[in-house]
Amino acid sequence: MAARLAVDAADVKSAIAERISVILQNMTSLMTSFVVGFIIEWRVAILILATFPLLVLANFAQVILGLLLSD
Repeated sequence: MAARLAVDAADVKSAIAERISVILQNMTSLMTSFVVGFIIEWRVAILILATFPLLVLANFAQVILGLLLSD
């Protein structure tokens, strides 16, 4: 039982670390693209801002599907 608890704790830790790294990667990507877009052409930055809600919805759908498929 203790071995299973240790394995489960390790699995939870790796899952949380993976999610945090994906979130951090996405946020860094978004900020970098916004800054580069704003420097190169302000209309590109506005386009990035316009598509941001779509990215949030896609991320939300990915989380929901991950939860549904993991069961």
